[in-house]
Amino acid sequence: MSATFLESGSGLPATFRTITGGQATFYYAASADWGSVSYTTPGTYSWTAPAGVTSVCVVCIGGGASGTNGTGNGTEYGGNSYFINTTTVMGIGGPRNASGVAAGVTAGGGYVGDGGGFGGRVGSASNNWPIGGGGAGGYSGTGGRGTDFNAPTATSGTGGAGGGGSGISNNSGAGGGGTGLFGQGANGTASATLGSTLGLGGGGGSGGTAGSNATTTSGGTGGLYGGGGGSATGFWLGGGGGGLGWKNNIPITPGNSYTVVVGGGGGTGANGAGTGTNRGNGGLGGGGAVRIVWGSNRAFPAMNVGLP
Repeated sequence: MSATFLESGSGLPATFRTITGGQATFYYAASADWGSVSYTTPGTYSWTAPAGVTSVCVVCIGGGASGTNGTGNGTEYGGNSYFINTTTVMGIGGPRNASGVAAGVTAGGGYVGDGGGFGGRVGSASNNWPIGGGGAGGYSGTGGRGTDFNAPTATSGTGGAGGGGSGISNNSGAGGGGTGLFGQGANGTASATLGSTLGLGGGGGSGGTAGSNATTTSGGTGGLYGGGGGSATGFWLGGGGGGLGWKNNIPITPGNSYTVVVGGGGGTGANGAGTGTNRGNGGLGGGGAVRIVWGSNRAFPAMNVGLP
C-alpha cells in the first residue's frame, strides 16, 4: 500500500479520506471548529460568542480621512474601529491635514493590539502641498505616502499595506489604497508619476481595493478598507490612511455579547467620522472594518486567516 499526502499549507493534522486500489489518500482540511465574521459597514454592533468558542483573533482597520479644500476645521478625520473597547484592539482613523504649505500629516492613523501598522502620511517633508491620499496601514508595516502636487512622491505600502495615491499636477489628488481583512498579503503599489489630466489611485494591499483616480474636478475616494481620500481641486490637502491593529487569543465567554465598532471614512459623517463640511470636492475616506476569527491553529498576521 502506498500513501499520498496533499499539502495545502494549512498546518492542520491530515484527515483520512479514502482507499482506492490499495492507495490511502489523506488531505489537510480546515478544522471543524473554524469560523469568522466580518463587519464592513460603519456603525456599532453587538457580537455574541458562539457555543464552545473561548478565544478569538481580531483585526480592526480605521476609516481613512477625507481630502479637504484647505480650510477644514478638523471634521474630516476617519472613525476608529475596535473590538470590545479601545484598549483591547483598535485601528485608529486617519487624521486630516492642517491648512498651509507643507502641512502633510507626519503619520496616518495608529493602532492598538499585538501588531499592525500606521496608515500612510500625506506629503513629504519638503515645502509642498500634499494632495494624494495615504494608504491604509498593513499587518506589519505602514501605508504608502500620498504624493505632493508638484512631485511624484507617492510610495508603496509595506507589510501588506495600501499604496499612496498620486494625483493631477497642480490640481486634485487620488485616493490611497485600502487593506484587506484576510491576513497579510502583497503590498499596495503607488503610481510613479503625476498625471496631467488623470491621477491614479494607490493600489490595495493584502487584497484591499485601490483608491479611485483623481479627475480635473474632484479628488479620488480612498480604497476599502481605510484608504485616505485625495485632495480637492486646486492642490489642497489629501487625507491620511486609517491604521490597522490585530490581536490574537482574546479571551471570551460563549453566549456573551461583545461590542464591535466600525469607523466611517472621513467626509461621510458616519460613526464619529467628519461630516465633510469643509471637504469641498475632496475625495471621501475609505470606511473601516473589523473581522473576528476563531478556531485552532489560526492567528494574525497570516496563520490560516485567509479562509472563512
